[in-house]
Amino acid sequence: STATLNDTSSARFSHSLRVNDLLGTPLIGGPQHVSCKRTDQPGSQGFLARHDGYVARFGLLHERELKLSTNGNVLAGRDRFLRPGNAAIRNNGRDFVTVRFHIHPATGLLQDQHGRLVLTAEQADTWVFTCTDVA
Repeated sequence: STATLNDTSSARFSHSLRVNDLLGTPLIGGPQHVSCKRTDQPGSQGFLARHDGYVARFGLLHERELKLSTNGNVLAGRDRFLRPGNAAIRNNGRDFVTVRFHIHPATGLLQDQHGRLVLTAEQADTWVFTCTDVA
């Protein structure tokens, strides 16, 4: 999965046909500073990662936090965008975030009566996606 800002990747790829024919589509730019720290707590393990791939263009950092319960049954995550120095951001309607997930074709996907996304795998494993605090 990934979160993108204004339908723009934080990475930059070559658009040169000559280079692409020789090397594929190489990465030519992207985040310069990436930090990651573990956030282990009783009952869960996780990490908090942040990169500056959107700072030059939009003035925002991207941060992702994931926590997995010790028994492996609950994966909680959060993506957010912040200004360098953690300054407050106002939702002025200028910037839009999209979160995309790659779902296997054999996985069932539906929206329940509470607006949550429910994914069901072949072995009856079920994942429920919720999104709170959306402004």
